[in-house]
Amino acid sequence: LGGKPKLKIGVIPFNFTDSPPKKLSYSEKSDYQSAIRKIEEISDGNVKIDLNFLPTIDANISIVEFKSKYVDQGWSDSSLPNSTWGFIKKLIKSSDEQIDYSGFDSVIFEGNNTNKSISGAEAFDFFESSDGNNFRLASSEFFKTVKTNEGFINNAVYLDSHKSPNTITHELFHNFGLTDLYGGVAGPGLMSL
Repeated sequence: LGGKPKLKIGVIPFNFTDSPPKKLSYSEKSDYQSAIRKIEEISDGNVKIDLNFLPTIDANISIVEFKSKYVDQGWSDSSLPNSTWGFIKKLIKSSDEQIDYSGFDSVIFEGNNTNKSISGAEAFDFFESSDGNNFRLASSEFFKTVKTNEGFINNAVYLDSHKSPNTITHELFHNFGLTDLYGGVAGPGLMSL
């Protein structure tokens, strides 16, 4: 997302099968708007973000099954289908008929997880071709862009449940290419928010 002055970001609530159905509340939408204002402020007004709230979709998996398949074994066997990267790609593809992905620079998937023993937030950057500074990553199935009916999705964020404005901002900053800072005053893993 770095270097683009105007961005379109979509928030897509999704349902795990073992939690109550997800619908974003006014307060949750306000948290997203706060995160967007923070990003615009930190950019000194050089970035403007159009935030869109999209319909809820179904993940067709329980949070317990998700943890077992995508978190516990994911990177251990370097298998895209069994990784969180694979889960997000599958979610984009399975929702393609329901969601109009036209023009989105990033999409945020927020789940309805109520299991407090399982928590997760992760950002994903995908690449359309071997051009640019991440050409080696683009050759890996993990990092190849996701093609939708409307175009390509190159950035995504996964939140298992609603998170604070700071966490939302933090994950979106990964889509801008920023990495985690550890050991700072704000605490481990926070980008000085």
